[in-house]
Amino acid sequence: MEVEEPSPPLEPVLKSVPAMVVGLSQVPIFLAGDAALAERFLAPPTRREMERLLRKRGYAPRSGEGTHDVWLAPDGRHFTLPAGRTVSRLVFHSFLHHLAMSKEEYLLARAAQ
Repeated sequence: MEVEEPSPPLEPVLKSVPAMVVGLSQVPIFLAGDAALAERFLAPPTRREMERLLRKRGYAPRSGEGTHDVWLAPDGRHFTLPAGRTVSRLVFHSFLHHLAMSKEEYLLARAAQ
């Protein structure tokens, strides 16, 4: 009967990360095109960001019913903005449609603020 040599302890190997392993934070990720995944990464803006853009476009706030505020444009159009710090994707898409803006134009306008 042969006697096996004891194997070296694996605990130190499991606790330390080998130098050749790259962490996820070190791997750049690029999204190209109009993929559904890229759509998910454009989070809706905060209410404050939308208010700033409305003011920049000449809209003025008017108190609405309940938890909503109505923003009036100089040409008489209006946009209803629900109260709260965050805005849903549906409201954001409605906002872009109302202002006739694409998402790219919105990002440029937000960067200019």
